[in-house]
Amino acid sequence: MVNQGLTLVLMSKRVDSAAAALRVKQGAKIKQYRKFAKLSQAALGDAVGVTKAAVSQWENGESTPRPHLQIEIAKALHFPWNVVFGLDQESAA
Repeated sequence: MVNQGLTLVLMSKRVDSAAAALRVKQGAKIKQYRKFAKLSQAALGDAVGVTKAAVSQWENGESTPRPHLQIEIAKALHFPWNVVFGLDQESAA
């Protein structure tokens, strides 16, 4: 069953679908762990073979990294994939 009336506000961004909400949340986590690792967007992009603009789009919830890049991102950030991209207790409910 799809909730077509879903509207969430995450980190001051209005999102109108579950997919958009997931992109915003995932982007926030990428940014959080990137900053923890003391990497710039350009450095993370270089580490995974994409541009700084691609990293910015992920962090802003405009797009999401493809699965093979998610693995490389987690490696570059020195965190397990499930920590960066897995569902946590809050989003699983």
